[in-house]
Amino acid sequence: MSEHKGARLALDALPPALGLIADRGYDSAWFRQQLEPRGIEPCIRRTKTLVIGVSVKTLVISCGWYM
Repeated sequence: MSEHKGARLALDALPPALGLIADRGYDSAWFRQQLEPRGIEPCIRRTKTLVIGVSVKTLVISCGWYM
């Protein structure tokens, strides 16, 4: 199953959260649009950005969050 199909199935099961960290397989406009009304800020690496060896901490900081 593709990540896009999995995301569609998981949307209603997401717990309340301030943000969602996901890999670039979940990068799509429709998914980001579905998260916003739920108050969930997406922190998803863009598919066109090629970054090798990015840590979760770096990704979180790039989204403006702090660990």
